[in-house]
Amino acid sequence: MRLSAKDYFSIPLAGNDFYDFYAGSRWIGRMHSSAPFSLLHAVVTNLDDVERFGLTCVFAGGAKVLRVDVQEFLERFGSKTGLLQRMYAGVAPGIWQLHAFRPQREQIGADFGIVLPASLASGASFRIFCNETPESDRIVSLDRSFSSSHWFAPSGSVMAFRSIFPMPVSKNWVRFSIEFEGEFSGANRHFRDHWNLTDLDMIVGLPDLRRIQRVASKNANAMSFLNGGKTAFERLVRIALDHGIDIRDAEVPVLDWGVGCGRIAMHFNSDTKARLTGIDIDVDNVEWCRNNLQGDYRVVPPAPPTDLEPSLFRLIYACSVLSHLSEKDANLWLAEIARLLAPDGVALLSYNGTSNAISYLSRRPGELDAVFSGDLFDKDVNLELKGFIPSDSYYRQGFSSDAWWLETFKRHFNVVAIELSVVSGFQHIAVLRKK
Repeated sequence: MRLSAKDYFSIPLAGNDFYDFYAGSRWIGRMHSSAPFSLLHAVVTNLDDVERFGLTCVFAGGAKVLRVDVQEFLERFGSKTGLLQRMYAGVAPGIWQLHAFRPQREQIGADFGIVLPASLASGASFRIFCNETPESDRIVSLDRSFSSSHWFAPSGSVMAFRSIFPMPVSKNWVRFSIEFEGEFSGANRHFRDHWNLTDLDMIVGLPDLRRIQRVASKNANAMSFLNGGKTAFERLVRIALDHGIDIRDAEVPVLDWGVGCGRIAMHFNSDTKARLTGIDIDVDNVEWCRNNLQGDYRVVPPAPPTDLEPSLFRLIYACSVLSHLSEKDANLWLAEIARLLAPDGVALLSYNGTSNAISYLSRRPGELDAVFSGDLFDKDVNLELKGFIPSDSYYRQGFSSDAWWLETFKRHFNVVAIELSVVSGFQHIAVLRKK
């Protein structure tokens, strides 16, 4: 096998074994062939030594020593470019994820991953809670998922936790929260809670896997679909309440822009009195919502306008819609959402800002530089909706800087706030009001 380090240097590895790496005579880490990104974190953490002495790989037992050519990597990402520092500085707070949930008779086990931004990387301490009960034990390692998407961050800031909680499982849902302590407590508002189902009967009646993966990625399943929808719903409800919209006990008219097969809408159905309307360009998914959920579900064209009345909705939310549109289509739809928003309403729209652009484009430094300079990256076509919408090139992968998005939103709305790392793969939420 070969270890490909972001396409800039490669090492031939043989077998299922460990490999030691050195910068000169200094040992910088041990890597297993199944976890290649641990090497990248070791290189980034010891960049000065790698630049000065180079990189050497010692195969198991010292049987073979290989000098690794890191020249192109250093030309792209070395300290003279400043790119690695800019990338890590652009990572937003709030990136943490529940990977696994293991309920037992007397305790709960759970696996988490976290990426600490530069502002928290120096000595931040925190506790994780399950339904407000703190963990009783924790094992720490390098998180394999985040070490791939955030390879450019120092290894001590990309961590996995295997936590134990001394409590029985509660009915239906458990809530996991994280609490930073002391001088780092200001980060708590960004690291939002996660929900996880406790009863497998809850996944009965969900959309089939084909529909789920069309809206929640090819790696999604019924449990991640339900957990992710519940978590996004709770976070949106909290943000809406912070801005004066209480939808739990009031018949508030709500629009789900990009409803898909109801990942979030189903929770509005069950947990609020909201009068929900869902719109989407995917005819098949809209039909599923009509047949299985309460509310008004409509197919809309890829380009607005819609046939909805103006100023109709007090709350409009969208999760991972703007992140799939070209600049032209994004502006057309933002104008339409502004038309549909009530004068006293709030729009909560997610987008891929600087932090997500960095993780997505981390191996494409030229395109990342363009984003840093103020461009929108929308070159990559997303084919997850192929065959379900009129054009295969309409649905894209869109990333830009927070500054670019702020100026775009200001053309159509008054920008009230930006909430960091909230939904759909750590997209930010723009809190918007009608001009």
